[in-house]
Amino acid sequence: MSRASGTARVLAFLRGDPRADRVVPPSGFTAQLTVLTAAGMAFLAVFALALSLATARLADRWGAALAQTSTIRISAPEDQRAAQTAAALRVLGTTPGVASARALDDDEQRALLAPWFGPDLPVESLPIPQLIE
Repeated sequence: MSRASGTARVLAFLRGDPRADRVVPPSGFTAQLTVLTAAGMAFLAVFALALSLATARLADRWGAALAQTSTIRISAPEDQRAAQTAAALRVLGTTPGVASARALDDDEQRALLAPWFGPDLPVESLPIPQLIE
């Protein structure tokens, strides 16, 4: 193979096939359908980008709000639970940086467990720990 024929083949490859631009006809129903499809895909891409940015912003706000809270679980025998809850609330009341602390009542704990166990959960018969937020 000569150098000239090799160069000619490379140039022919770079120029491409002259019929390659005819994949979609320049007019007619196929051209309109192609434009409509491209517009729909562009809309969906912009919509997905906007949704992802909004979701990221929401996750940042949610994470910042959760970073400022904590939950304490007191797993103690029934006869000691009230005393340990009161002691924990006293300690939290004197701890610098703690704005507020309160023990969740049975209705609030039942509401937290309802999505998993249903609304008729017998909280009194289960060993559920006391929660302080």
